[in-house]
Amino acid sequence: MSQEAADSEALSEADFVEQLATVWPKQAKFTAKDLAAYDGELASEMREYLAPATRNGFTIVSVKSFGRKLMGLRDKPFLVGDRVLTLRTAAQPESHKGTLRYYVAEGPWP
Repeated sequence: MSQEAADSEALSEADFVEQLATVWPKQAKFTAKDLAAYDGELASEMREYLAPATRNGFTIVSVKSFGRKLMGLRDKPFLVGDRVLTLRTAAQPESHKGTLRYYVAEGPWP
């Protein structure tokens, strides 16, 4: 498969955020660790987006790398169909200081 074909099959940022909203609906909170542990129907597509294979064919998967990727998507609105989805961070309870909790908000285009 050519690189162009592989790129066209890759999950877009908007598709990924939409999948997060499917897995954690109605602004349910999740962490990068929850995402790394997710083993549902969309897991392989989501992991491929979060940690694509390197040139050597190895995939580097870590909670830290997932968190960095999520931070890059934070507060960016994505138009998905007729909905606007935005990955947000939630306020931290004292017991979880240092662990970001995310949720997908749905709202009007900014």
